[in-house]
Parts: sequence; structure tokens; C-alpha cells
Amino acid sequence: AGSALFFIGGLVIALGINEMGPRLSPWPVVSDEAPIDSGLITTGVFSYVRHPMYAGLLCLSMGFSILTESEARIILTLLLYACLSFKTDFEEDNLLEQIDGYANYRERVRGKFIPYSIAKELDEKDSEN
Repeated sequence: AGSALFFIGGLVIALGINEMGPRLSPWPVVSDEAPIDSGLITTGVFSYVRHPMYAGLLCLSMGFSILTESEARIILTLLLYACLSFKTDFEEDNLLEQIDGYANYRERVRGKFIPYSIAKELDEKDSEN
């Protein structure tokens, strides 16, 4: 499981970076320097989760934690999840104000880090137990 999560995480990060292109920024707000034609990306990995690079980072981190059998790294990955969740809430508040169509996109792509279909299936399995 660890190596699969690590590989998937790296792949999702690479796909997200490729799809973001020149729009990629470490800042949690829309950059004034973004290309004029930079609209909302809703295809590729962005059609499954709203924050694929963060999702990939979480997968990669959890995979590495499992591979190294490190409880401390698992705890740090959970803390990273909490930090990224807080950061994305801030980002999305800004995106709702700055980008037309973001509310519709957020409604359509319900998964922030985990595709909605997977999260729903995990939730149903958890409810059965």
C-alpha cells in the first residue's frame, strides 16, 4: 500500500503541475501575474479533485510514512492534512470572489483532496462496520 500511495502521489503532483502550467503559484490567492487567458482548470486531474497537487502530496507523504513504518511520519502527514485543509478553505474563499464559475466547479467536483466517488465508497464501507 505504501509504495502504491507514494507512486500515485508523485504522479498526481506531476499531472497537476503540468496542467497548471504558468498559473502555478505557491501563494493562496490568484496572482496578478497569471496569464490573461488563464481560466479555471476543470479538466484532467482537476475534474476529480479541486486540489490535486495537495492530494498528491498527502498520498506521497502517507505512502512514505507507511513504507518507512514511521508512526511519527503518519502523525506529521495528518498534521499536513489539517494545514492543507485550512489553506484550501482560505484559497477557495478567494477563488469564489475572484473567479466566475468557481462555485459551480466546487459543486460539481465535490472532492477537495479525495475524489468524491472514493470518499463516498469508503464512507459506505465504514457505515457497514
